[in-house]
Amino acid sequence: MIPNGTAAMMAEYSPQVIHEYAHNPYTEALPPIMPPQEIARRLSAYPPYNPEERKQESHYRVHFVRRLFQVFQPLPFHLELESRISMAMREGYAARNPLRPQFAKAIREGYQVIQSDNWETGYSGCYRTTTLGFSLIGVSGIGKSTALHHSLKHIPQVILHNNFHGTKFSAYQLTYLKLDCPMDGSIKGLCVDFFIKVDSLLGTEYFKKFGTSRRSTDSMVATMGQVCQHLGCGLLIIDEIQNLSLAKSGGDEKMLNFFVSLNNNIGIPLITVGTPRVLSILQGQLRLARRADGTQGSLFWERMQRNQDWDLLLAGIWPYQWTKKEIPLTSELSQTLYDESQGIIDLAVKLYAMAQMQAILTGREDITPMMVKQVAAENLKMSRPVLDAMKSGSPRKMASFEDIISEVDFDEFAKRGKQRIDLDAKVKAVQRKKAEKQNQELNTVREQAILEVAKLDIPSAKAQRAVNAVLRDNPGQGSVQEVVVQSIQRLTGNNQVSRQPKAKEEVDVGDIRLIVADGRKSKQTAYEALKANGVIRTVETESFWKEVI
Repeated sequence: MIPNGTAAMMAEYSPQVIHEYAHNPYTEALPPIMPPQEIARRLSAYPPYNPEERKQESHYRVHFVRRLFQVFQPLPFHLELESRISMAMREGYAARNPLRPQFAKAIREGYQVIQSDNWETGYSGCYRTTTLGFSLIGVSGIGKSTALHHSLKHIPQVILHNNFHGTKFSAYQLTYLKLDCPMDGSIKGLCVDFFIKVDSLLGTEYFKKFGTSRRSTDSMVATMGQVCQHLGCGLLIIDEIQNLSLAKSGGDEKMLNFFVSLNNNIGIPLITVGTPRVLSILQGQLRLARRADGTQGSLFWERMQRNQDWDLLLAGIWPYQWTKKEIPLTSELSQTLYDESQGIIDLAVKLYAMAQMQAILTGREDITPMMVKQVAAENLKMSRPVLDAMKSGSPRKMASFEDIISEVDFDEFAKRGKQRIDLDAKVKAVQRKKAEKQNQELNTVREQAILEVAKLDIPSAKAQRAVNAVLRDNPGQGSVQEVVVQSIQRLTGNNQVSRQPKAKEEVDVGDIRLIVADGRKSKQTAYEALKANGVIRTVETESFWKEVI
């Protein structure tokens, strides 16, 4: 671990099959050149998945769905990107062997430049002038930055050298550094970002020394070049270069010239990454466009076609399901996902994730083509004009959209889903409280009825059995008085109160239902009507005691 910096790997040197890369500590310390099968294995990312997670409650499963964004399914154009990065880095190091006298001379000259503030001092010119990098141009959402991350993750970013095959060689090796082109296309802003990132990796203080506002742009540029040279920087990646279109007049050309000079004077391979918006800038400057193409040419990533690559992408993400019902990948679902995403990887993955969340939150636990279309209609509104233009296949309609696609806010969708879960939880809580209240009320009726019956000097156990039987047979019974009446009827052996007359049954004039109905006409309670008609006998009646006891 570098003090105040990041973790560094001690250099381990490997024999080189290609002689141009041999006897060079920078190239021998790199991971070996891999065949396509091994590249695919290294690039892939499949997070853990357990089918038992499907059985969890919905508020857990919507969190599991986010794991989809950790999946990286390598595709053929990803393998090509990794191969180009490996080649560019090694070719750049082959021309900058730190054991050669010319390299040591360049390091000394660079140190003198930094110490003397004499920015007019030129470089030693010991490097080839052939551009070693390339440009990666792709539509927004196709996965350029993600692919770069996975292509670089198996390369240690900082390597610490100490002894190279018996020769003392103490140095840091910064294999790559990724910077974002400033929003205003400012060279000074790019240099400041460079110093800050190097300091965070190595624990140095370049920003404090050379990145302050007092420094001119020229001094920062020269220092940046010398730092790259001193640290054995293998690759510079400049992302979001479409921001050059926002630069002030002439700023885009200055930045592109700066990129060319880094490559020419220092020999550092440069990878520029951006959306099609930058093409108008590059193609307007033939020399710069040729430089941007590099020795390997440019990579253009357009939207995916519905072919074997598309099937491979879906095969990689589809097993990650958290709906209770397992949903097979059908040709119709594949076609619907393609139609609604138009082959944009970011949109396809997000649509699949949002469809799962929709299925979980609604309780349907199923994903259908209709649901995918519904989710797309509700959540891709900003991208809809672009997607419609792509569906039409009309170059005229597509020409008006430079970056092709808008960002889809999955976090906002997930937030709405969480709010729905919270609302469902609140509703269930209210329902629980209502049920608890009803139970409490039922217990209150039971207790009061038992007390009332027990006041008639009926043994407590018999009173409880009678009241419980009445409440069991009449779950909707809510009046204490009626429960007492029916309980007493059970105790006296007259259970007519608990039976409903049959449709054709003749009703007896002494039927307690008629007595209660007639009593209500006279505004009497059921208890008062039954007592007045001798159905309920008081404790003073001797025969009552005999029947009860």
